[in-house]
Amino acid sequence: AGSSFKYPEHFIDSGNRQVYLLEGEAYFEVAKDARHPFVVNTNAVNVRVLGTEFNISSYPEDAAINTVLIEGAVSIYGNTKTYNKTASLELKPGYKASWDKIKKNIIVEEVDTKNYTAWKNGELIFKNTQFKNIIKKLERHFNISIINNNARLNEQYFDAKFDIETIEQVLNAFNKSIKIQYT
Repeated sequence: AGSSFKYPEHFIDSGNRQVYLLEGEAYFEVAKDARHPFVVNTNAVNVRVLGTEFNISSYPEDAAINTVLIEGAVSIYGNTKTYNKTASLELKPGYKASWDKIKKNIIVEEVDTKNYTAWKNGELIFKNTQFKNIIKKLERHFNISIINNNARLNEQYFDAKFDIETIEQVLNAFNKSIKIQYT
């Protein structure tokens, strides 16, 4: 939801297989082709692969662009730079690279990849997630707008998992644990 993606009708035989994630989130399964690397351009970083599975999240309202590698290998480098193996960050499977849009740096950490790819199956998984970030994902998932008038609640952290629930059921679940009122 809320994603915008640009790609050519046909890749040029002599170059990279280049696509653009203008905003939003995308999951890629890339066929290996050493002569034609696959490059995903975002508004701050590029991700270069030969053959792999990975997820990129690049929503404009998020503080970071996240790349999560499921299998294979990817290299991450600045979107204004030309690919250089020694100057790029190589990510290993099971790790997430977060490009901080303000600080302009990358933090790499080991993660449970299911938490970042569950959306493909219609699931929402929140692990130690601030309520303000949960709201963003609920808005995208259910195509709604949520206005939270409780600033303290925005900063609280929650663990939750939803799959077939309606927005009403999700809000009821939060109501049971934190006693919120909603319309």
